Amino acid sequence: MDLVTRLAAAVGHSLGREVAVGRDGRTSGSMFRDAVVSGLLSVGCSVHDAGMLPTPALQFGVREFGLDGGLMVTASHNPPEFNGVKVVASDGVEVSRGREAEIEALFFGGGPELCSWDGIGDVRSLDVLEPYRRAVLSHVDVDAVRGAGLRVALDPGNGVAGLTAPSVAAELGCEVHTV
Repeated sequence: MDLVTRLAAAVGHSLGREVAVGRDGRTSGSMFRDAVVSGLLSVGCSVHDAGMLPTPALQFGVREFGLDGGLMVTASHNPPEFNGVKVVASDGVEVSRGREAEIEALFFGGGPELCSWDGIGDVRSLDVLEPYRRAVLSHVDVDAVRGAGLRVALDPGNGVAGLTAPSVAAELGCEVHTV
């Protein structure tokens, strides 16, 4: 986990002070999340803990709440024994390859200077799921879908989309069957 903590410190130094952190549902997710938070705090970042959520929801939250960036603990579609970190810029999009190269250079160059005890950042909760659901629904003709009487089978693949997709479909008036 030392590698993850040091990487998060380099990312936090690069992104700015206000950084969101989220994770998927993997077994190692909370351990990785804690290492990421430690790294961010060590360089003075204020951590906005979004908890367990889909990656697009974290990206939305970074942009919607005007944060400097975010780190998503996930290995996406890879097998459950893997885990990793996606870095999100302030616009809600993954950082550019050039920005990644800057972060890598800082990391491999020994990392950023750590802050003193009185510069350590803080952690606060960030509720992204409800604003994200509302934003998704704002892009849909809700009345048209409600009037269609749809029956929907959802298979979130044991992923965190299970936290949002069923409730969005139900809000649209669908008869939802989640696998």
